[in-house]
Amino acid sequence: MAYKFPNTPSSRAYIEELADYWEILVLKTIDAPIAVQDILGDLTIELDEINHDGIFSEDDIVSDQLKLVMDEVDRRFSACSNNYPFNLNRTRLEVNPAISEYNKSIYIFFLLATRFNMSNYNVQNGLDGTLLFEQLCGPIGKHFWGYNTDYIINGTSARGGFPERVGDIIKLIKEGEGFNNSNHGNVTKKDDGVDIVLVKNFNDNREGKLIGFGQCKTGTDWQNTIDLTKIRNFTKNWFSTQPVLSPVPIAFITDTLYYERNFITDQRGLLVFNRFRLMEYLPDDIGTELYDRILSWVDGALEFVKSPAE
Repeated sequence: MAYKFPNTPSSRAYIEELADYWEILVLKTIDAPIAVQDILGDLTIELDEINHDGIFSEDDIVSDQLKLVMDEVDRRFSACSNNYPFNLNRTRLEVNPAISEYNKSIYIFFLLATRFNMSNYNVQNGLDGTLLFEQLCGPIGKHFWGYNTDYIINGTSARGGFPERVGDIIKLIKEGEGFNNSNHGNVTKKDDGVDIVLVKNFNDNREGKLIGFGQCKTGTDWQNTIDLTKIRNFTKNWFSTQPVLSPVPIAFITDTLYYERNFITDQRGLLVFNRFRLMEYLPDDIGTELYDRILSWVDGALEFVKSPAE
C-alpha cells in the first residue's frame, strides 16, 4: 500500500516514499532540519526478524534503507535542475534558503498532491488541486517543447461540450478537418482521456507537425489510471481525418518513477513527466493568477500537514 499522509510509511516502503516522508517531516516541523536517523524511530516496523548467519534487528534493516534515501535526495537535486527546495547537510535534510519561494511552493504542491489522498483532500482553501495540476501542465509542456509551441486544456478544468472541445483541438493543431462521431450515438464524453494537447508549429502552417496528447494524474495510482489506449484512439474516434503524425502520448504525474518498481515498463509507450522532470522544465512565469491559486492550495495543505495529530 502506497504511503499516504498523515500515515507513516512502513519499513517495506520504496526508497522514494521514504524520501517524500522525510521532506514532509521537514515541512511539518515548520522547516526545521530533520536528521535521517529521526525517521528510523517513526517507521512502522512490519518486518519479522531475519536470521542470516545470526539475528539482524529490524532497525538495522531500516537503517540500510535510510542510506539509500540519502542517495535518492542527492538524485533529486540533480533531476530538478537545481530547483529542488531541500538541502542535504550531511545526514540532515533542511529547506534550501537559496531556492526561490516560487520553486519551493510548486515543488510542495507536487509533493503533497502525491502523498495526500486526492479523493478526500484534493480541495484546499476551496481550490481543487487536480484541476490546478492540469492547468500547470500546459505551460510546463510548452516550455519543454520550446519555440512556436501552443497548448490547450481539454481536461475537467476546461469548459464547453465535448464536440466543441474537439473542435478547439482541431483549430489548434490545424489538422483533422472537423469533429466526427464514429459511434453515431449520443456523446457523453468529458475529455475522453486527453487532458492536455500540445502542438509544435511550423511557420508554413501546413500539416505534419509534432503533436502531444497528455493525461494528468495526481496521487500514486497513475500506472493503473493512465489509459494509453484512449490517447491513441482519440483522433480515430473523433477526427474526420487523421493527423499526418500520430500524437505523442504523454503522462504528467506528481509522483516519482520508482527505480525498484518497473522503471522502464512504467514509461513504455509514454513520454512521462514525473515530479522532477516537471520541476526541470518549470517556466519562470506561469502567470500570476495560476500561481496565486496554487499558492493558496499549498497554504491550505500546509495547515493540514502542520496541524497536531488528532
